[in-house]
Amino acid sequence: MTIFQPGYNSEVDIEGDYKGVNAGIVATQLLHKLAISSTLAYTKILADGTDYLKSGDAVSYTLSFGYLLLPKTYSGYHQTNFNLYFEFLGKTQWSSINGIVDNRQIQNSYLDAASGVQFIFNSITRLDISWRTQVTGNMNRIYYSLLLIRLEHNIFNAFRHK
Repeated sequence: MTIFQPGYNSEVDIEGDYKGVNAGIVATQLLHKLAISSTLAYTKILADGTDYLKSGDAVSYTLSFGYLLLPKTYSGYHQTNFNLYFEFLGKTQWSSINGIVDNRQIQNSYLDAASGVQFIFNSITRLDISWRTQVTGNMNRIYYSLLLIRLEHNIFNAFRHK
């Protein structure tokens, strides 16, 4: 599949903009009703000559804090959870921009902060409503702050063999 995005956006991402690979690690610690989670991921762009972004490497990182407000006492998976969360999300990338900066290597980065509320229904459906805004950075991106509304439903044992 070939993807061509007209215009210029310096953020390395493989979520519909460029071809590439991504790998990472997640660590989570639960302390009573407080969950602390961190991620570290590496992205490599596999671009061809038609892309504005000729090549790129990026490291993404997050640090998240979530606190369970409801239920006060947990009795089962069917209870609705109501959580507050706050997280830092960052990215540092090294890329070579074809023709825009004389084919030199450049480094861009950003650090965003996000806060929001989260509902988890029956332990499989999740609704997040959050606000994310840039704290610092020099990366040319499509957005610098945004309102996020996400609905996620997980299907477990979809390919279970009997």
